[in-house]
Amino acid sequence: MESSTAPRHMVAAANHDPAGATIDLDAGCVYALTTAAETTGSGPNGLPVIRREVVINGRGATITPSAAGNDPAFRTFGIAGPTGSPSTR
Repeated sequence: MESSTAPRHMVAAANHDPAGATIDLDAGCVYALTTAAETTGSGPNGLPVIRREVVINGRGATITPSAAGNDPAFRTFGIAGPTGSPSTR
């Protein structure tokens, strides 16, 4: 299991690139999110809100809430329209 900070940093970096970016997750890795990275008017998000065109190459990886059971509820990610444009592979 990998730290939840890796995908958070990847999405944050992609949001700063005006052209968007491609994120390559580690093959077969499980990323456990334990806290919200950002809260918007729609509620808390485990990853930063996607604000650019971002391609996420999952490569069999999983992004999931922590299994601790006492973590707060949040969605995996939010999308800022009209500039946010995620796609997954």
